[in-house]
Amino acid sequence: MLAFLPASAAALTVVPGEGVFIKNPTATDFTITFVGEVSQSPNSTTPLSHPTPKGLSIQSSEVPQSGTAADLGLVGAPDDTIYQYDTTTHQYKISSFDSDTLAWAPALGTLKVGEAFFLKKAAAGAWTRQFQVNTQ
Repeated sequence: MLAFLPASAAALTVVPGEGVFIKNPTATDFTITFVGEVSQSPNSTTPLSHPTPKGLSIQSSEVPQSGTAADLGLVGAPDDTIYQYDTTTHQYKISSFDSDTLAWAPALGTLKVGEAFFLKKAAAGAWTRQFQVNTQ
């Protein structure tokens, strides 16, 4: 039987834009289902926004869509790094934002809906994105 340790972790609230890393000590895959309302921009001129602190944090897209972090509105800055865990190889794919090309190198991997990643920011900022369910 799987259990969260400590047991209080089972009641953890994860809001859109946040993420968690779960270590599965077994060889059996399992699914965790999150429920709630889809975040939306309050109007056509005000985007969704959540903080990206300086240093290392766990981030995810606020909206339930797949794509690279850049496709989903994350704007990189020099010295930013994304660590995306590969469940097949059990290693991290590491992409850094290149200040010369103004692009992620190597190219970012596609995130599944709800997949989180580690983000190391050289300076604090915000991940903003315009999104309304009925228009996209």
